[in-house]
Amino acid sequence: MTAVLGQHSVSYSTVKKWIAHFKCGKSSTDDEPRSGGPSTSMSDDNITTAEAIVQSDRRVTVRYVAKTIGVSYGSAETILTDALRMNKVSARWVPRMLTPEQKQNRVHVSEEVLERYRHDPAKFISQFVTRD
Repeated sequence: MTAVLGQHSVSYSTVKKWIAHFKCGKSSTDDEPRSGGPSTSMSDDNITTAEAIVQSDRRVTVRYVAKTIGVSYGSAETILTDALRMNKVSARWVPRMLTPEQKQNRVHVSEEVLERYRHDPAKFISQFVTRD
């Protein structure tokens, strides 16, 4: 199937599930209707509010964010970790990915260190202190 359809083909496990559904007498691969409405906790407003709360105080707790925006603890945690891509590090929320400015700063520092090494390798290496 991949040779014919390319990247857009369904996986082998999906085909196996469809075969099992058809053997049970179902005639469609569509999901069955479910009760309940769609989740409203992951709205753009809630995500924006949660981001503003964390930006104002990086030590804020998930429980506080949940209470402030009016969602469950699990929803608040999902907003922080999945939507905003943040981790809790040393009691602070920090972004998982570097900003473009931070990436550029790392490139600049690395180029500077490399230039110092190229200028005088012996002196550069002798400046490092190592211990066992």
